[in-house]
Amino acid sequence: MSGYRKTLFELAAIRERETRARGRQQGRYDHNGLSGIVSGSRLLDASKLTGEKLGNICFGKKWSNRTQVKLIRLARMIADLAGADQVPEEGIVETVRWKRQAAIGQQFHII
Repeated sequence: MSGYRKTLFELAAIRERETRARGRQQGRYDHNGLSGIVSGSRLLDASKLTGEKLGNICFGKKWSNRTQVKLIRLARMIADLAGADQVPEEGIVETVRWKRQAAIGQQFHII
């Protein structure tokens, strides 16, 4: 029974962190959306990432604009869950790592 209670406590903590992240996103976009549905240009403006920083990460890999926007959305969500106003460099690095893992999984039909 104690494991069950611990799980409920952990779920409540996750839910609270998610609720705070959604509140941050709604405040950022004037209650007109969340990071998952706003336009790519509005998302880029709000993320405070420079084109140079993104170019250094994505240009060499020849990733499409669509892929870059997906990376920004994920990095912005990570930052919101952490309570950060800006997307840290580590957030971009983490999303790139996830992208590589997904590509490897697709290559070997793991996913």
